[in-house]
Amino acid sequence: MQQALAAATAIQDEYSRANALSALADKLPPELLQQALAAATAIQSERYRANALSALADKLPSELLQQALAAATAIQDEYSRANALSALADKLPPELLQQALAAATAIQSERYRANALSALADKLPSELLQQALAAATAIQDEYSRANALSALADKLP
Repeated sequence: MQQALAAATAIQDEYSRANALSALADKLPPELLQQALAAATAIQSERYRANALSALADKLPSELLQQALAAATAIQDEYSRANALSALADKLPPELLQQALAAATAIQSERYRANALSALADKLPSELLQQALAAATAIQDEYSRANALSALADKLP
C-alpha cells in the first residue's frame, strides 16, 4: 500500500490525485493514514481537498482528527467546507465539537450552514445544543432552517 499511496501522491493533476487518494482511503493501513492526510491537505483545489478529506474521514484515528478538522475549517469555499465538516462530524471526539460547531456556524450560505449543522446535530453534547439551536433558528431560508431544526429536534430536552 505504501507504493500505491506514493504513486497517488505523485499524481500532478489534483482531480486525479484526490480520486486516487479517495479510492485508496478504505484500504490504507493505520500507519499510512498520516501520510494520506498530508497528501490530502496538500491539494490546492479546495473542492478536491474536501473530497479527499471526506474519503479519509472514516478511517482517521483520533490523533489525526484535529489536523483533519483544521484542514476542513481552512477551506474557504463554503460548499466544500460544509461537505468536509459533514464527513468528519461522526468521528469527532467531544473536545473538537465546539471548534466544528464554530466552523459550521461561520458558513455564510444558509443551505450549506444547515447541512453542516445537521451533520453535527447527533454528536453535540447538551452544552452546545443552545448554540446550535440559535444558529439554526437564525437561518432565514425556511427549507434550510427546517432541515437544521429537524436534525436538532431529537437532541432537544
